[in-house]
Amino acid sequence: LKRLLQRAPERRIADLPRVEVFGEGAVDALTPIVFVPGLEGQQLEYTIDTDRSTVPNVLCAIHQKKWTILWLQLSIMVPIYDQCFFHAFNPRLDMATMTWSNADGVDMRVFEYGDINSVAFFHIGLKEIPVYNQFIDIAYARGYSNETLRVSQYDFRYAPTQLRDQGWFNHTKAMVEDVAASTGQK
Repeated sequence: LKRLLQRAPERRIADLPRVEVFGEGAVDALTPIVFVPGLEGQQLEYTIDTDRSTVPNVLCAIHQKKWTILWLQLSIMVPIYDQCFFHAFNPRLDMATMTWSNADGVDMRVFEYGDINSVAFFHIGLKEIPVYNQFIDIAYARGYSNETLRVSQYDFRYAPTQLRDQGWFNHTKAMVEDVAASTGQK
């Protein structure tokens, strides 16, 4: 691996083609980037409204209408609350239709889909834990902006076939086409 990396040609910003923009002279042409982060860059938000009849323990009956970020927290490792966590956030498979869904009373979505700044830090309570902030800072320093640097997060609980069924691939394709069209790039 080390030898391969040593042989790989280094691309520098100075090597990018120069283009004329609005008659202002030559500027560096940056290829737009749609970034698909790994598991460490995924954050989900949820609302939950469960009653006693659908949960494994009476303490799991939760009513939270405000969108809240879901990530591993020490409180979910406490006995009984771990039951609540896994009951609420494990996807359910409908064997008749072979489709996946959230538990009854639970709504989930990706946190700030498309916004590159949403993967800079994990937002856990009052803390922000750095994830991709250095990558984003370097890209901004090189001339990228929120228009040319986007992110396509996904619900990490699902396999690619379920993501396809939920439209993630179509959303990502549309984002790539939108970024390319808005910058005149291919």
